[in-house]
Amino acid sequence: MACNLFCRFAAEVSQYSDVTRARIAGITATLMAHGTPPALADGAALKVLAGMVTRQALMLSFEQLFLLFGACFVFALPLLLLMHRGKAAAGAEMAH
Repeated sequence: MACNLFCRFAAEVSQYSDVTRARIAGITATLMAHGTPPALADGAALKVLAGMVTRQALMLSFEQLFLLFGACFVFALPLLLLMHRGKAAAGAEMAH
């Protein structure tokens, strides 16, 4: 599930997008301000951007799984009405 979301997000992050280029430039400037050599800053900025996309994809997949499990729990609640406590045999006492 996370892979599907990652692929969808990665398709939206294009090197031709003005927003993506501005984000990469900002990340590159931040990395250079913290001491990363300019030759390595562009590659590191792409790795940071890929990490951001991965985190978003994982967060959304967690959200979808949480909703799925919640829905399964709600749909399983009516099954509790079908369950009933068995009667103990005559004269038998519970141990606790």
